[in-house]
Amino acid sequence: MVLVFSAYAEHSTRRLGPAGEHAAPWDRPVWWCAPASVAWTAGLALAALLAHGLRPARLRPLALVPPAVAVAAASLILRLPPDEGPWRPDPAPARQVRDDGVPQVCVTVLDAKPLPRVSAGLAPLNARLKGMPGAPVRWVTGPHGATRPGDVEPPDPWEDSVRGRLTRPDLHLNAAVTWLFSDTCETGALAGPAAERAGVVHLAVTEWPAPTPEDYGPATTGAQPYIDRLRTKSPAEQSAYLTRYLAADSCDPDEVPVP
Repeated sequence: MVLVFSAYAEHSTRRLGPAGEHAAPWDRPVWWCAPASVAWTAGLALAALLAHGLRPARLRPLALVPPAVAVAAASLILRLPPDEGPWRPDPAPARQVRDDGVPQVCVTVLDAKPLPRVSAGLAPLNARLKGMPGAPVRWVTGPHGATRPGDVEPPDPWEDSVRGRLTRPDLHLNAAVTWLFSDTCETGALAGPAAERAGVVHLAVTEWPAPTPEDYGPATTGAQPYIDRLRTKSPAEQSAYLTRYLAADSCDPDEVPVP
């Protein structure tokens, strides 16, 4: 029962559950994590078994050994850094490979096969944003993420890959654009009469260069007039608008320019 509840906990005790998930394929646990997890779970099981099976009084102190081992192992696991847990980048699969484009696309060696298709998929967006303030300097995925000014971290290609092939370039491009234009506003910042309009404009700017696939996302009915307006602009007008959009404070609805 302890293991079941710990697996669903919202704090560090969730690491004590043996069913915990970790998705990053370039990570590996610290060397002592597996033995400590075994000691923790086995200590609980043996403690329960001995508590019900030991009858002679002289043997009952033995029942204290397994829970002591379990507590010691659990304390090691709970002392792990809260933002990392037991996982650390494995140098071999976490190694970066890059294309020769501008901006450069950087992925882990695990995504070396789909890298050409990722680069080709991002090329139209890169051409549209070329020279604009706020445009990506590098697209970077992997355990180290965006570490330099101008780095943008798109979705990892392995999420949309099967056997090293990028299965949904359209979905990957849409996710990259959504991430590029996402904001980090505090909860409640986008409130007021202009907030709804700003949200529709944001959706239009995202859908215009990289529409959400029809079989994946909701309809963009509310944003469609803005999308149509952006499409009918000349290249110079589109560039001028995107420059104003990227320069605006996305957390201030009154600053978000209407196409």
